[in-house]
Amino acid sequence: MIYFKILEEKRLVVMVFKGVITPADVMDFIDSLLQLDAFDPEYSDIIDLRSADMSYDYDGLRSTLHFMATTKGFAAKRKSAYITSNSKQVVPPMLMKSGAFDLPMEVEVMSTVESCLEWLDITGFTPADYEEILKELQVEV
Repeated sequence: MIYFKILEEKRLVVMVFKGVITPADVMDFIDSLLQLDAFDPEYSDIIDLRSADMSYDYDGLRSTLHFMATTKGFAAKRKSAYITSNSKQVVPPMLMKSGAFDLPMEVEVMSTVESCLEWLDITGFTPADYEEILKELQVEV
């Protein structure tokens, strides 16, 4: 399952991936985001993978990254911060960083909310604010 909240005033999208996540889940989620008026592809994003089981093989990962790069209205210049807790979760964002898929996002991988927020440099958004969003979404990581 993918939970999310769009914070227009902070120009930020918070996404929390939980449980088994497949390439189809990610592509369906992107399609649903693109239907929302509040979604802006230039907003920074936090992608919290700490509770996700990334069920990917290489072909699935490649097709997902290709989809991200070519889907109109999704790929844009922005900061994307991935929060991970194990090596399997690191693979997708590291492939994004490789440049092989022509994604315009600036991607970083972190292990803590604090380092993620420091890198994104969003004024007035703290780890406590992030925890409040998790509570709103009723997600534990």
